[in-house]
Amino acid sequence: MADVARKTALGNGHTIEVHNVVLLHDPVEAVTDFYVQPDFRVSSLRSLTEARTSDESPAELQMIQVPVVDAYRTIASVKASYLMVDIEGGEIELLRHPLPDCVTTVCVDLHADATGIDAQSEMLAALLAHGFDLDIGHSDLPALLFRRRSS
Repeated sequence: MADVARKTALGNGHTIEVHNVVLLHDPVEAVTDFYVQPDFRVSSLRSLTEARTSDESPAELQMIQVPVVDAYRTIASVKASYLMVDIEGGEIELLRHPLPDCVTTVCVDLHADATGIDAQSEMLAALLAHGFDLDIGHSDLPALLFRRRSS
């Protein structure tokens, strides 16, 4: 995916840096296990025994070690104003905490099947409590768009 991102950016006249890392809130370890699935888009931090579909065999999945960095420091250091969050359940941990002030818009792809409806509800309530409003007119389930309230 990193190569595709670089080529796409280059094709649009931009050069980008791509870092293969896991962004976590207040990480404790320097690396973490990451489970690569044949369809990389559904790869995740979930272990082999937690694989979402029953037709996946452990032989098809590969565990790799990936560096971990602090999500909030990284977001603030690049002054990200827009977050597109599609991380197969990882959105819960990322969005339940207040985001850096530079973030004005969040688009999150919900994965209730991976996290459960209660965790999704708590995450959505946290976004609202931390100053974001749901822009229902620009949302398309399962993706929701949030905009930071103006002060």
